[in-house]
Amino acid sequence: MPRTASEFALHIILNGGHHEVVRMTNYKDINDIVQQVFMQPSAGNDYINIPLQLEGEYMIVRPSCIAAIHVEPLYGSSLEAYSQ
Repeated sequence: MPRTASEFALHIILNGGHHEVVRMTNYKDINDIVQQVFMQPSAGNDYINIPLQLEGEYMIVRPSCIAAIHVEPLYGSSLEAYSQ
């Protein structure tokens, strides 16, 4: 029986070496962000909003400044999920 992730950690690595971790509970939201960043070439210099942990809190970034995105599933039984 496969495990189901309770939330996902979205690691965003920017061109200058900065690293931001955003936690999301819905994989569809992560897929929408990846589509905006990597699949739309015309959106390179337009700003996009990435929702953060708190309601109404956003990180505003240009897709052309994002070097990589790493999606890490976090499971409810994992000790790492509660240590951060």
